[in-house]
Amino acid sequence: MPQLEFTIWLSNAIINWTIFTAIVLVLNSQAIGYNYLSTTIRQNSVQTSNNNWPWTS
Repeated sequence: MPQLEFTIWLSNAIINWTIFTAIVLVLNSQAIGYNYLSTTIRQNSVQTSNNNWPWTS
């Protein structure tokens, strides 16, 4: 029954590819979110520290 084995192999390959793609997408979105978050935090902390010094205004 080679056709059945090929069908099983194909479905396994599709499942593995789907899982792999989903993991890559999640990791990419997390990396993008982390970069955005760290940039925003850095900008906010710089602004806050500047506001704390009275002689910078």
